Amino acid sequence: MIQQNGSLPHRADSEGSPHVLSEGQWARYVFLMNRVQAMLEPAPLAELLREHRSENRFSPINETERIAIDFLVRGGKRFRPFVTLAAYDAVASTGDDPPRDHFSPAIHRAVAAIEAFHKASLVHDDIEDDDLFRYGQQTLHREHGVPVAVNVGDYLVGLGYRWITSSRDEIGASCAADVLHRLMDAHVRLSEGQGAELAWRSGSDRLLSIENARAVYDLKTVPAFEAALYVGIRLASDVRSFDSNLRHFSQELGRGFQILNDLKDWQGDPSNKVVAGQDFRALRPTMLLAIALESASAADRNLLLDRLEQEGPCTDRSGEMESIMSKYRVGAACRAMVDEHRRAALQEANAISHPALRRYLMFLTSKVLEDTPSS
Repeated sequence: MIQQNGSLPHRADSEGSPHVLSEGQWARYVFLMNRVQAMLEPAPLAELLREHRSENRFSPINETERIAIDFLVRGGKRFRPFVTLAAYDAVASTGDDPPRDHFSPAIHRAVAAIEAFHKASLVHDDIEDDDLFRYGQQTLHREHGVPVAVNVGDYLVGLGYRWITSSRDEIGASCAADVLHRLMDAHVRLSEGQGAELAWRSGSDRLLSIENARAVYDLKTVPAFEAALYVGIRLASDVRSFDSNLRHFSQELGRGFQILNDLKDWQGDPSNKVVAGQDFRALRPTMLLAIALESASAADRNLLLDRLEQEGPCTDRSGEMESIMSKYRVGAACRAMVDEHRRAALQEANAISHPALRRYLMFLTSKVLEDTPSS
């Protein structure tokens, strides 16, 4: 059973709030979370790999697979594959019947693919930002070198698409094409967002507006949630009646999630990156920085811009940054934004006509956006 801190909203005795789970709903989501964890263990992943593995294998080929699978199972909360599995479950069942004990091979492959795509993006992102740690360990490029890490990231992308297309006989060509189209669109948008971030970092103008930071989030973070939801629902049913609400829901959820991620990076997140302030060290265009630049006096804004241009580790500049963040209540402004996105996401979820899917999206909002750092 999953017992990680914050893995589920607290149970309650009534269903009067969208944030409250009945006993049966709580048990259902725990079951699904545990199923995701089980699907992403080394043994079932190795079974998926054996479907395509050549018998003529030697050590160098095995090494790429070994590193990739080790990173795939290494850590993380596995939000995105859970999003897919639970979305499928909500639409494929009534939401009131007992949770299924078995999911088809196509669902297993889809869950693994969503995690593979996510982990590939982390490998490449860590290289581009030269991050030091991921999941409490050295990043892959620090551990194995940049060429190996790039290749492993590419391998994970390939695995994800292979696992989706391997199910086309089971799910049908039309469904497979729809899923691939949405996943490829998410990949393109992710690359556009990352490209915009890299261009900002390499440019001479470090000014950053709130709207520009939000635009990067809409490309880098929102499509991952949207694709994960879409894949689960499309594997269970026709998604067209939900698609508009899902896009708006994913936008609100993704924006709020990324702002929370910014806050956790600034304050330190021992469960993930170990070192606080890696986003600032890597000169990422975060919402915290955008709010600080828009709120600060001319003198403080110039100080921020000057520090952004300096070389050296973030610890050399963090004291001045912390002072400015505190002075202009940047953390409070970010928490207020998260609250706004939470309310908007719940409103979109409430507009979904399917009862079990509506209930799940409300649960997902609470799960993803409930833990706002307090300082």
